[in-house]
Amino acid sequence: VANALPTAQVFEAMRAYLSTGEVRTGSLAFAVVISLVYLGLGALVSQWTYRRVRVLGLLAKPGY
Repeated sequence: VANALPTAQVFEAMRAYLSTGEVRTGSLAFAVVISLVYLGLGALVSQWTYRRVRVLGLLAKPGY
């Protein structure tokens, strides 16, 4: 589960750098990819939720 979090990848890369001086660009790139995937999924969920709320008429009407 922890490997699916971008912060775990960043901290692992930082730990490797501090202990050996090696820069793990693979872990950092993977963290960026995971972040972009989560951003895309969040946008899709937000878009779906907004459309669903509009269809159901659950948005508050301005002026009421």
